[in-house]
Parts: sequence; structure tokens; C-alpha cells
Amino acid sequence: MDNRWIWWLAFAPLVGAVLENLAAVMTQGGVKRLWLITAGIHIFFIEVDAYKLRKAGYDPSKLGFYALVPVYMAKRARLLKQSMTYAIVWCVTFALLVFGPVGYILQKTGLDFGMGFSPTIMTVRAGEFSGYPKKKIGPALDKYLSNPKWTSFVGTDGETYVQVEGGVTYKNKPATLKMQFQMQGSNNFKLHAAGINGQVLNALEEGVLLFAIFGDHK
Repeated sequence: MDNRWIWWLAFAPLVGAVLENLAAVMTQGGVKRLWLITAGIHIFFIEVDAYKLRKAGYDPSKLGFYALVPVYMAKRARLLKQSMTYAIVWCVTFALLVFGPVGYILQKTGLDFGMGFSPTIMTVRAGEFSGYPKKKIGPALDKYLSNPKWTSFVGTDGETYVQVEGGVTYKNKPATLKMQFQMQGSNNFKLHAAGINGQVLNALEEGVLLFAIFGDHK
């Protein structure tokens, strides 16, 4: 029995993460619901594998609802009297995608296409400030900063943060700007702090900075 497609399915979470990053780069972080790419990849691989099973004389309808991927893979392994290794691999790659250091892995391998993959990072990049609804945060900061670096982390307070750091010119001298966004749920966030060369900006200075980055300077 040809197992190529079931092994593609085993790594579908990782393949989806790579393609989501590519789509994010091509759209400058302006497209939401990128998870549909990963969902579509899973459906495609399962449909092809089911077709191969039918050609080999097996009935894939016995394997249950396709959306339950690990169940499909486990029942397939039992049906064909094969090892459940590919089902285990899928569970591991899915867990890494949701809970683990996939963003770090993609960054180190270059498969994030320079985007610094993380679902939380993508949420911030695709968002806007209420005072500047026409400008996406990600593309605007990428343009304003030199060599921007996006990261996400869990602080000592247990909260999740997204941080962007890059070069700016401040008082006619090269400087480093750092901005932190605090996540509020999976789809909302707020600006937590901004600082230049380690000095935290006050509210007035933050307002001037946001206008410099996101304002309409016609």
C-alpha cells in the first residue's frame, strides 16, 4: 500500500505553517484566517490518501469523519495492519505547532521567510491601532524600522507578549526602538510599552511615536 500521502498528512501541520508564513509575507500580514490554508492541506492529503485506499480495494468510509485526523490515521493503521507511527508523528507536529517552538524552528531554518512565525505575532501584525485604522501594524513597522525583529514570549507575569525591535534615527543619532504588545485573548492586544535605547517612553512620547509611524503625513 502506498503510504506517501499519509506521511505527507503526518507533517501537514508543519507544511501548513510554512505556507501560512509564505502567504503572510506575500500579503504583508494583511490577511486573516490563514489557518484555512492548513485546514485545506489536511483535506487535500486525506482525500488523496482515501482515493489511493479505494483503488487498493479498501473502504475509507470505515475510517470515520475525516476532520478527526488522528482518528482517521489510527483506524487506517489498524485496517492495514501497519504501525501507528504516522499518527503519532501528526500528533507531535500538531502539538509543536500549537504549544511548542515552531516559530523558533522556522526562523532558524529560514522557512518563516523572514516573518518570525507565531500565531500571536501574526495577530499583532494584521491588526491596527484605533486611531490609525487604515494602516496595518506589521507593514508599517517593517517600513519604519531598519532590520525589524519580531518575537513572542510569556512574561514573568504569565501574560503573552509580542515584541518588535529595530533601528531608528533618534535626535539625529542611530538608536534602537523596542515596542511590546500585550495579548488579550487570542485575537486582541494592546500596546504595553515602547522604549528607545532602553528608556521607556511616556504617554505623550508614545503618541508622537505612533503618529510618526502610522500618521498620514501628506
